[in-house]
Amino acid sequence: MQNVIKTRLEQGNTHTNFFTPVQAEQFTKDFEVVTQYRNDPLIDGDTGFSATLFKNRSTGGYTLSIRSTEFLDDQLRDNVSNQLDIAALGWAWGQIATLEK
Repeated sequence: MQNVIKTRLEQGNTHTNFFTPVQAEQFTKDFEVVTQYRNDPLIDGDTGFSATLFKNRSTGGYTLSIRSTEFLDDQLRDNVSNQLDIAALGWAWGQIATLEK
């Protein structure tokens, strides 16, 4: 599994965000993926929410990483789902509801 994660980190999001091989090696040495929620339009109504829970192998501490808007196509999808909530209320309530689930 560690090699799969290392490869995914090096490939990145197929746009501009990726780890160098050295960064990916260090990250997978230091952290393990506990669980991940990848945005799923059938479950979350296409809010664009995505998050990963990591565990530090040395300290045992946890880090919850919530992915932000990555690129134009993601920005457009997120805006359709959340624009009114954010503009009117200051929060992306659809994504918050998905996080709570």
